[in-house]
Amino acid sequence: MYKNCPCCGSTEKRNTNVSGVFKCSCGAIYGECNKAEADQFVGSKWYKGQCEAPEYVDLIIDGSRFHGWVEPATKKIVQVG
Repeated sequence: MYKNCPCCGSTEKRNTNVSGVFKCSCGAIYGECNKAEADQFVGSKWYKGQCEAPEYVDLIIDGSRFHGWVEPATKKIVQVG
């Protein structure tokens, strides 16, 4: 579905350990996967406090889109949308 990074528009990307999910040169994670695979990139809990360097994630998970920002170390959600 994604030809360019949805965060910055770049076409430079690296494969991740999940087929169909990529990491852009800007640091964004994007692609298509199932829920079990998505857990490697985004958790289900909210991050509390100020996140200094959130990571953008834009995934099609089992046909539904999730896009937002996560705290990289914990994968907790900082912002949706």
